[in-house]
Amino acid sequence: MLAAQRLNPDNLEGGYQLVEQAIVDLKKKSDRAFSFFIALLVVSFIMSLTSGILLFSFIFQNPNSPAYITYLIFFLTSFFVMVFSATSIRWFQTRKFLFVKTPYDVVLPAELELLMSDLRSGRLSAYTSAGYGNTVLSAVQAPDGVLLDGRISPETFSNRYSPLLLSRQAKFWGLFWLSFRRSFTRPIYVVPDTVPDGDEAPCLNTDPRFRWLVGGTMQEFMAYLDAFLRENISPDDQPWYRTAFTVARREMRKGAQHGALAAAIKVIKQELVVSLGSDLGPQGGDSTSSLKALLSGRQGRKDIKGYFDPRGS
Repeated sequence: MLAAQRLNPDNLEGGYQLVEQAIVDLKKKSDRAFSFFIALLVVSFIMSLTSGILLFSFIFQNPNSPAYITYLIFFLTSFFVMVFSATSIRWFQTRKFLFVKTPYDVVLPAELELLMSDLRSGRLSAYTSAGYGNTVLSAVQAPDGVLLDGRISPETFSNRYSPLLLSRQAKFWGLFWLSFRRSFTRPIYVVPDTVPDGDEAPCLNTDPRFRWLVGGTMQEFMAYLDAFLRENISPDDQPWYRTAFTVARREMRKGAQHGALAAAIKVIKQELVVSLGSDLGPQGGDSTSSLKALLSGRQGRKDIKGYFDPRGS
């Protein structure tokens, strides 16, 4: 809706039509790119299967002949082409090529380019609407009352096909792959990326070990979090870390009394289930050890407190 309002504030329906016109060429380019990779995958699979059969048949019939090298090279070439075509679709979407002068494969109207720039930088935040059932406690509410519980990473809007998300046609959202595991299926809302400090309960945690997590304003914390995620976490894993950090801050601001850390981890795991469908860690397995490390300011062996407390206060 925001995109349509930017293009035609006086006629929302007319604004929607302008949005569709702006991205129609991008949809065609998306269709061609995916058709190419899918065709390459199918052809290379058939060639790999055929060359594999020929290779093993030749080795079985001519065990001492060195001529099998030809079949082996054919098989390995087609196999690697198949792997490339299967894995490069996502790489192609996020790759910034030197000869491309604009963030996307089409030139957008100035109003839409400004909107996408604000989304890429985090000045505006995009959320998916909450589904049926439980909703995370950190959900925000859109102006029309809809609950929003899935914050979309700003990095998502650097994808060459992300303007397709501006369409009100849900069938276009599936053309943009967030990852191989999921795509967008629920309406997307855009809200200003400002969190009034008054929305946070007063911080009762005076333990200096957690100052990096509970100190400062929520707006500052979210800016630090966005920077940390951009530099260190893949887009696929960012929703897990974003949920973990924001819930950890809320829970640990309640105090550092005995048992507070374990209680915070329990709440984080509950909200991971609600928002992501699982409380497993980002790489699978139990998330408890990963959450303990994060709340102590570590990611693996790396100290990450400096990202959230750059002044070292």
